[in-house]
Amino acid sequence: MKKIGIIKDGLSDFMILKKFLSSIFQKEQNIEIKDKNFIDLKGLKIGENINEYIDKANKNEEKDINGECADKLKKNILSILYAAATKYEDFTNKDIIVLNGDVEHRLIENENFFEEWVRRLYSIIHFSIDKFYDRMSLKGYSYINLPIIIPLILFPSIEILVAACYLSYKDKNTIRELRAKPDLKMKVWDTEYISAAIDNGKIENVLNLCFDTDYENSLYNIYKEIPEVRSFIHTLTYP
Repeated sequence: MKKIGIIKDGLSDFMILKKFLSSIFQKEQNIEIKDKNFIDLKGLKIGENINEYIDKANKNEEKDINGECADKLKKNILSILYAAATKYEDFTNKDIIVLNGDVEHRLIENENFFEEWVRRLYSIIHFSIDKFYDRMSLKGYSYINLPIIIPLILFPSIEILVAACYLSYKDKNTIRELRAKPDLKMKVWDTEYISAAIDNGKIENVLNLCFDTDYENSLYNIYKEIPEVRSFIHTLTYP
C-alpha cells in the first residue's frame, strides 16, 4: 500500500494536497488513494525555516549555498525529514514524502521563479534531500527502497494552487500580486479564516470543483500559471 506523508504549514495545506494528490493518482494512474494512505506529519513544518533563511540571507547578502544561513536551513530540513521518517513503519520506493512549504515572498511575474535566489533555495532543498538519502543508507536502508521526496514550495501560499484553477481569467492576471494573508485567502475562500471556510463547506466545494468536476482544465491551468508546481506534476503523472 502506497503511503504518502505530507509536511505542511497548516490544515488547509493538508486538505488541498490530499485532494490534489488523490485526483492525480485516480485520473492519471487509475490508482485509488484513500485517507488511510495519507500520513499527517503533524508538527513538522518547513515554511518558517525557509522564510527565515530568505530574510537572513538577503540581509547578509549571502549568495553561497554553503553559507551560514544556507547551512542552518539544510540542518533544519534534515531534522524534519528524519522526524518524518519515524512516522513510517517501513519504507518502499512506492511511498512518498511531500515537502511542502509556503514562501511568503511573492513572485509578481512567473519569470521571477527563475531568479537566482529561487534557484539557490531549490539547490539547498535538493542538497538536503540527497544528504538525507545518504545518511539513511548509512543506517542500513537501501537507496532504492527509500520513499521519493518531492518538494512543493509555493509562493506565497498553498492558495495559489487553487487560485490558478478556480478564479476567472481576469482574476488570474492579478493573483501573483496578492499577499498570502489576508488577500489570497479572501480571494479563494471568501474569508481569511480557514476554520470558517471548513465549517461553511467552502473548501470542500472548491476542491471538488477544481480536482473532480473540472480536473483536466484545473491541471492545465496550474501547469500554465504556477511554474513551481510543474516538476511536481511531472513526477506524479509519469506512468
